[in-house]
Amino acid sequence: SSRPLHPARCASTAAAAVGPAATEVDKPETHRRRSYEYMRLPNGMQVILASDAACDKAAAALAVGVGRLHEPKDMPGLAHFCEHMLFLGTEAFPDEAEYKRFIKGHGGNCNAATSDNYTCYMFDVAPDFLCGALDRFSQFFRSPLFTPSATEREINAVDSEHSMRITDDGRRSYAALLLDANPSHPLHWGSGNAKSLRDAPRARGEDPHARVVNFYKEHYSAEDMTLAVLGRQPLPELRRMVEERFADVRQTGRRALRGDRHGGEEPAIKASDFAGLTLRVPSKDKRTIAFAWQLPQYQVPLWASKPGAYASHIIGHEGEGSLLSALKAKGFATALSAGVDDFGCFSHFEIEVTLTEQGLDHVEEVGELIFSYLRLVRASEVQSWVLDEMKQLREVKFQFADDKQPYDLVSTLARNLQNFP
Repeated sequence: SSRPLHPARCASTAAAAVGPAATEVDKPETHRRRSYEYMRLPNGMQVILASDAACDKAAAALAVGVGRLHEPKDMPGLAHFCEHMLFLGTEAFPDEAEYKRFIKGHGGNCNAATSDNYTCYMFDVAPDFLCGALDRFSQFFRSPLFTPSATEREINAVDSEHSMRITDDGRRSYAALLLDANPSHPLHWGSGNAKSLRDAPRARGEDPHARVVNFYKEHYSAEDMTLAVLGRQPLPELRRMVEERFADVRQTGRRALRGDRHGGEEPAIKASDFAGLTLRVPSKDKRTIAFAWQLPQYQVPLWASKPGAYASHIIGHEGEGSLLSALKAKGFATALSAGVDDFGCFSHFEIEVTLTEQGLDHVEEVGELIFSYLRLVRASEVQSWVLDEMKQLREVKFQFADDKQPYDLVSTLARNLQNFP
């Protein structure tokens, strides 16, 4: 692998050769002090840069379009385990603690998160040390060591994270959904624990370390990576900093499957397997009822027309004549939300109602009101004034969006680049 750049050389990179063509990016009014630029590196990696001469922190995030849904079902948690192992030294910086020590020693934070269809790595740091941070960060995706001696320790760390969140209501609701999952579909539980990552593979005569290395080699490819970087440097200098550190990230030529292509001809949940009604005792004091429909098409590619957003706008309306107003008039509910949930390989539409104690005793009547309202919506044509209102509201929301902290901004940008052109 190539040697890391020396921090003292960062300023001199401004004289480097011209790289990939860059595209200016539209930005909100609240971001007027900041300049944005988009480019695609020759290896296929997509990049968005943000230059802000007054930023109090520099930051970067890289999302890989590979998550829990891409791991083999016989080793759930492998994608999460791989995320942990990347922090433990690289060929250029072999000390396991080097990356975190550098980031935290210069006023920053770092973390990573594995979801259904991507894994995101992010950090922020004092602006003057962005160059050195990128030196260390970029090596995750070029030459990680996957130190064998750290395997047991990181499996225990994954197991600990799993145990700490086992009572989380959101995760328990997801687990309830998976009770009906189609075994022939990639949807599965993938947080991982010691049993799935160590005990079960070893019982089959497999080496967990070899499995995680193979997962990285097979799935971590530049074509499926999206990078966001924010710093005080002008855009041309940020561009060259990125090119020097990420242009030689390996590309395999294999793209990760996502959406309907990932599930193939198999539905995530077969109608014949669906329980119909699932009752669950929550960890917290809450009363909700949720109605969910598996959609026939993955919704993320429909970002321009947003059919799910239209349905959400109509059903989630809270004014006079709305579904929520009817439920409140009966004393059954205090709140209602409706919208599309995307799971990386399929989408479903969910209506969730926060119930009163009285509403909990009248669940069937709540359901009757919901389905009566849905019949009314289905009988009505698409209203152009609603679309215009949605467009105007989104334009205002975009132009006057609250600014984000650098850490949160780059994380959001890197993730969004996975889904939106």
